[in-house]
Amino acid sequence: MPTQKTLYKALQKINAVYVLIFKTTIRFKKDVKNIAPILDAEHSVIKWNVDRSDVDHILRVESFNNNINHIIKLMNTAGYDCEELTD
Repeated sequence: MPTQKTLYKALQKINAVYVLIFKTTIRFKKDVKNIAPILDAEHSVIKWNVDRSDVDHILRVESFNNNINHIIKLMNTAGYDCEELTD
């Protein structure tokens, strides 16, 4: 059975990993700590980070699926504004 890391690398090679970018109201370290268990519990989320120094407080999520609305709903339920940033 392949590990998640092995599967992740294989999916990257065939462009099956989605990078989702969001503008949020995640401003402080405590906010990141609040969302960590939520995003870590999502099986489709490979890794994520928040750029709190950016004016848009960017949430970047690498995922096995492209379920943007699900991530937005999770963040909204946790009390944060969240919207997809598009090109």
